[in-house]
Amino acid sequence: MQQGACSNAEDETKMKATLFPACENGNKDIVLNLILRGDDINATDSHKRTPLHVACRNGHGSIAGLLIRYGAQVNAEDENMATPLDLACQNDFGTIVMLLIHHGAKVTTKDKTARTPLHLVSSMGHQELIALLIHRGAHINAEDDKGETPIYKACRKGHQDAVAVLLEENADVHVSSKAGKTPLHYACEAGHTRIAEILVNGGADVNARDNLEKTPVFYACQRGYIETAEHLIAAGADIHSAYRPGQPLPSDETVECSNCKDPLCPWQKDYISDFTKTPLHAACEKHHLNVAELLLKHGADPNARDCRERTPLHYAYAVRNKDMESLLCQNGADEKAKDINGNLPKDLRSLEVSRTWKESIRGNWKFYLVCLMVVLGLCTLLPSSR
Repeated sequence: MQQGACSNAEDETKMKATLFPACENGNKDIVLNLILRGDDINATDSHKRTPLHVACRNGHGSIAGLLIRYGAQVNAEDENMATPLDLACQNDFGTIVMLLIHHGAKVTTKDKTARTPLHLVSSMGHQELIALLIHRGAHINAEDDKGETPIYKACRKGHQDAVAVLLEENADVHVSSKAGKTPLHYACEAGHTRIAEILVNGGADVNARDNLEKTPVFYACQRGYIETAEHLIAAGADIHSAYRPGQPLPSDETVECSNCKDPLCPWQKDYISDFTKTPLHAACEKHHLNVAELLLKHGADPNARDCRERTPLHYAYAVRNKDMESLLCQNGADEKAKDINGNLPKDLRSLEVSRTWKESIRGNWKFYLVCLMVVLGLCTLLPSSR
């Protein structure tokens, strides 16, 4: 009996070893012969993929049709809960998508990360498939495990036509992800100006805040996307936006760190301060001179303070950008403004150099130790002076 079980297992392995490669390589005649021989067309590999998964992932529509005709399960799920339709959508194989839907593939399934087929085609920017899935019952505002709907995917990837189709089908432009971001945040973060314009015209809030109190214009300025920033400002974006006094910080740990006196504290530098910067702070820190000029032209405060009482000029000095320093001073920046630790803007230059050296030594201490040992060793070998 044990021998029979081993024999069956060997037979199954042989079938997988032939049917799966044939589907992957597009050998339709071999696939047909194997099916007629009696190979299991719903067998699964080590990732729980069926031959239909493999054919759809590799764009072999004729083989997919053949497998379906002989009884392949169109809604089979692999180890990631992805169906053949998911794989066809993910790889932008429109003909196969239509074939699967015609033969009963469900358009509302969710994979392991809660993405639907509509999420996947939106990420690829295939507007015809977007319309097809919606008309077949796909949920246009379905959320994945990050709280993102299909329109987020199209906005992030810069698929303008796909965004337009989703808006025509009443996609929600006000929805927030688990990070508190709207589709407009994603478009501005990636510098997709035309998409930002489409979203704003569709009713998106230009001053929406995410979980870190950042607005779309903040991200545009931080990344240096001046055209996107210009459009948002023209649409009424608040360029003074930052952390509002009296609001609770995200956690007890960050509240405690906000009173930290160590200018090199990583929590204070990388989290709390970033949480409270204005767009001008961000532009200065990232060397975006043209963006800083734009913001100042539209009335940005050159003496705005973050939670450490630092002004944009502090950050210009910290990154040693003399052109930025000059621009800010010409527009009324206070060179005598002190931060919470009593540092003037010019003091930040030496502090930043000190921090850089400390980080370098911390990250390469073994190298410096070897160098020191070599130097000391050489000194002992040198003849002493008499």
